[in-house]
Amino acid sequence: MTRLRRPEIVEILRSPFFFLALGYVIAKLMRDPQLLPLLIVSLALIPVVVIALRWPLASLITMVAIVPFTQMVQSWLWYHGWFPPDSAARLGYAKELVVVVALWRGWQQRPRPLPRLDRLAIAVLGIVAVYTIVPIGPNSLSIRYVAARGNAGFVAVFLAARWLVGDERLRRKAELLIPAVAAVVAALGIWNRLGPDSWSGWVDSTGIIHFRNDVMNAPTLGAVEKVPFGSSEIIRAGSVLFSPNDLAYYLLVVVALLGSRMVRRVNKPWEPFVAALCTLCVFYTFSRSAMALFALAGIMLAAASGRLSRGIGVIYGTVIALVLVLVFLGGGDQLASGANASDQRTSGHIEAINSAITQIVAHPEGRGLGTTGSTSVRFNTPGFQTENFYLHVGVEVGLLAGVAVTLFVIMVLRALWRRARSAGGLAIGALAGLAAAATGGLVLETFSELGTGWTLWLLVGLALPIEASSPYGTRPAAGEASGLGTGREHRSDASLPRPA
Repeated sequence: MTRLRRPEIVEILRSPFFFLALGYVIAKLMRDPQLLPLLIVSLALIPVVVIALRWPLASLITMVAIVPFTQMVQSWLWYHGWFPPDSAARLGYAKELVVVVALWRGWQQRPRPLPRLDRLAIAVLGIVAVYTIVPIGPNSLSIRYVAARGNAGFVAVFLAARWLVGDERLRRKAELLIPAVAAVVAALGIWNRLGPDSWSGWVDSTGIIHFRNDVMNAPTLGAVEKVPFGSSEIIRAGSVLFSPNDLAYYLLVVVALLGSRMVRRVNKPWEPFVAALCTLCVFYTFSRSAMALFALAGIMLAAASGRLSRGIGVIYGTVIALVLVLVFLGGGDQLASGANASDQRTSGHIEAINSAITQIVAHPEGRGLGTTGSTSVRFNTPGFQTENFYLHVGVEVGLLAGVAVTLFVIMVLRALWRRARSAGGLAIGALAGLAAAATGGLVLETFSELGTGWTLWLLVGLALPIEASSPYGTRPAAGEASGLGTGREHRSDASLPRPA
């Protein structure tokens, strides 16, 4: 794996540009003491940037794996007085910094020429970047940035993971790290469902709800999420780490990954237990679409691994077992209500999708970032819920971007299918997870939540390294990919044509 060497880091720190930037920061701080929180955050994030420069792929894998807990860490540091409010809020940019650095290092190692899939991904990022800069929609750049991160942040994670050169051992570690983190998330979700009182006390001790309300100025779910169910109420797993639907899809992706490892017979002894724990937590979220998409994930696992005929009995047995679990947990009516158009939630989905289509027809150029979805709710901007990821992008960034994102997902699914059928490996689990999440995107904004979207697309990028997926893309020379990566080609005398 190409890394930034220590002499190159020293060279950066000794450069006049570094001292010029440092002097500028000191001058601004002397004129405006309110910039002190920004300076504190900058000093805290310098080690993060240095580590990401030196080990970009390992840093990307680690940061994406722990994304579900980043805001809880921020809130704990603020709640216990380690950082002032503004500094604690800005610590959240650490995850974006790691992705940006990894993408930059991956760009230095990109194939030349770029495959069509990569060019389309860059086009999606470019369109969203333009809408972030141009003040269409909300006037606040921070609002547009948060919306852009939800619309296209997963594309940057995918490209960075795909371009960065890493050995197979690092990819195998990612396959173990993500389920290990998911086991903790699932255990917390089950605790939330079965022990709401003790769970509420623990959540209060972290300060995350106060942090979101008082520091982030963002609406948040309570420690316990109760929803009407017939004549009573039920508690849905998922509150402070993920919303119930986001939690369900995050764990569904992990179950697909673990299922692929069991199909390939490379799983550790503890992985079936984690898969069962995650499955139980998915049903405790009472997410109707995620529960229904277990069948699709199972079929994709069997088909991609070449075991469809032998796996039919297992698939049917699994479906029967899941139905029994639904009946036992009281979720059968939840799942059946998804096919009932008169159900309040189902009719809400249908109305939101119809409204989104109407808005795209009326404004094919887009209404601007931050005008729909969770960003609109968080910042209280005029907007509505689209209940469909592809329409969500189309409403905010225009019809062209919506079509581009849809085509991008289809092309990735096609590439994963080919990779899974030819070489197997991680591509099998990534294909099953992406097929389920992409289908769920028709009724939910599945890729917008960072924990779900970034985790899934990290696995997809790792499953589609450029050497395996592009017969014509070539890596830059070692000397070109190292250092500051100016992109200029280095040619030795041996590469020049010999005189006649």
